[in-house]
Amino acid sequence: GRFNELVKLIHRVQRERGATTAWLASRGLGSVMPGSCGAGSLVVDLRRRTDSVALIAATRLGADTGGMLRKLRDQADSSCGASPRATAQAPALTPPELARTFYSVHNGYSRLIASLLTRALGDVERSVLPAIAMLKEQSAQQRAFISGVAFLPDESLAATPARAIGMLLKTVERQNELRGSLRHKVARMAPEVRRAVDEALVLPDEISRI
Repeated sequence: GRFNELVKLIHRVQRERGATTAWLASRGLGSVMPGSCGAGSLVVDLRRRTDSVALIAATRLGADTGGMLRKLRDQADSSCGASPRATAQAPALTPPELARTFYSVHNGYSRLIASLLTRALGDVERSVLPAIAMLKEQSAQQRAFISGVAFLPDESLAATPARAIGMLLKTVERQNELRGSLRHKVARMAPEVRRAVDEALVLPDEISRI
């Protein structure tokens, strides 16, 4: 059904976001291109998987989703000198340009996922599913950002826009709000529901350490 199709697509786009931001950020350290071994080939594989799910959901999504995804991919590819439409090797990004592009691509993917979540969860507002899905997206945003930051050279890290750090802090705040809301909603539900929600509330180790 519509809900399952969109949930699968959201999961694929989340994975693509994480791989893309890491690949883009590592350009400053001599990243490989898509199609060869390493981060680039992972991006290609994940894009292929996203597209296979998107094809199934295409009749329900409209042209805007596909167009937004293509723009994000083109931005990442051109920044890494891997765009098939490029007539010459792209000049190396300066550290501030790399930092801004990294944030722009990460933020673009997150806006796309937010749009997909709104569509997917429109029919299930009275259940705990929206809160769980949004909670998982906060963790996915954090993972993608942190994995990318780990590859940024020091000069780019120092030039990362303040709003990027603000975005990360907002996901933590939103995460805490959602955790509190979920605990309140399931307090009187069946034990198996409470156990499932408790599992969703456990933060990944890399996020907990922050």
